[in-house]
Amino acid sequence: YLRTTYQTGAYRAYGDLGAEAAEAVGLPRSLAADLDARYAELQTWPDVQRILSTLIAAEVPVGIVTNCSERLGRIAVDRLGVELAVVVTAERAGFYKPHPQPYRLALEELKLDPDRCLFVAVSPSELVCTAAVGLAAHCYHRPGLTASAGLSPPAPSPPSLGPPLPPIPTLACVMRQAGHQSGPSLPHHHDTHFAHFLPI
Repeated sequence: YLRTTYQTGAYRAYGDLGAEAAEAVGLPRSLAADLDARYAELQTWPDVQRILSTLIAAEVPVGIVTNCSERLGRIAVDRLGVELAVVVTAERAGFYKPHPQPYRLALEELKLDPDRCLFVAVSPSELVCTAAVGLAAHCYHRPGLTASAGLSPPAPSPPSLGPPLPPIPTLACVMRQAGHQSGPSLPHHHDTHFAHFLPI
């Protein structure tokens, strides 16, 4: 699935990509429709709402850039239970990540320069394009995740970005890992924290 979406470029129907990805690994194309029908059942990781609520309470705008349709993106974001400043889907941007346009659109809507933002990526493939638009980024691999049978485990974060982030209880922890400050207090000079915590 990730290989399919990341190689697509210009947006085309998300359901078609899901069907193609299923077929490519010997599964029925109809599973894409099943996923669509059950999208509202998506579960976030247990600490996501607390982390995002902490950021938002500290008046840090949080945005998500996600590789899916507008309709499904809104359904997924609703599962978070928090109000995000910006939600950019591949459909609305006109391109799938890692094309630069989804990131650029999010920056435009936040009305912020890239050097005021941090993007937390879940795939190393995103790091090239975030760098191309001037976004600081950290590739975060969820501690404890294991690969399915026959698949390679997640690659470690590139050395230039430091080690993988530990569980993130506060914004201060994230900013320390990104090299923006050394102390535990909230850094007022940074306007936003891009986050992609949904496994989508």
